Amino acid sequence: MTNWSLCPSPDAFLQRCGSALLANESEHNLTWGAIARALDEHPDEVITRFFVLEDPRPVVPYAVVDLERCSLIMDTMSVAQAQSLAEFLHQQSISLRSLKGAPEAGIAFAETWSKLSGHPYRLQLRQALMKLTRVVVPDLADGVMILATEDHRSLLENFLTGFAQDCFPQESFSHEQICAQADRLIVNDQGYLWRNAADDWVAMAGVVRTTPHTSCLSFVYTVPKHRRQGYAARLVSTLSQAQLHEGKKACSLHTDLANPTSNAVYERVGYERIGTFVTLRLATRT
Repeated sequence: MTNWSLCPSPDAFLQRCGSALLANESEHNLTWGAIARALDEHPDEVITRFFVLEDPRPVVPYAVVDLERCSLIMDTMSVAQAQSLAEFLHQQSISLRSLKGAPEAGIAFAETWSKLSGHPYRLQLRQALMKLTRVVVPDLADGVMILATEDHRSLLENFLTGFAQDCFPQESFSHEQICAQADRLIVNDQGYLWRNAADDWVAMAGVVRTTPHTSCLSFVYTVPKHRRQGYAARLVSTLSQAQLHEGKKACSLHTDLANPTSNAVYERVGYERIGTFVTLRLATRT
């Protein structure tokens, strides 16, 4: 029988799984992001829950549930462990709308969850996780990277809207959600824009989360009329180099496997594929 248990706090989770998370920080970047959010939560308003497999071995699978977003992050685990996790979370009356995990375990979880809930699931996205430790710098002659500030809010919101429409055409994002994301990028100094030599704002990228020694990039977007001119490569390589210069040992990003053009851009500036993930949509319970 495979048993799961709830960690009483983020600190308890780090004590149990911290060494494994530090050994492969890029692979666990989503979990590091969840830990950062959890450490800021009020004890009486816990949103993030960490679950671990009850096993005496030093490295054990884990799962992270965001109760507000109804989302699940799955560590690498076997099919049997994924099935038992689905049964355990269902017994805890936890509602889920989405999960991200390795393909085989993720689908095993979703199939079990679907049988228990009586609702279907669907594959939303197949992604590669890519990692960079040394930047291959392209030609940077045409433009400069600019940190997004309050003065760029409208531009940033427009770019974020375009990014959402390009990457998640089946999803609906409200204006409030777009504004909130722009807020986070501006307040945390994590949003970046590329302005070309003609003074046109042509591209965007952002640092979405960090681990102790790495940064994870996302929101890579180029204005349609300026695509295929190398601006994304210039911005991603410049931003990645800036993160390494500030002391990070590596950068990572998730890419859509259905978009070979963007994947080629990342490979060209030094990113290498280190994993494959799926995002699955789950029906919440009535």
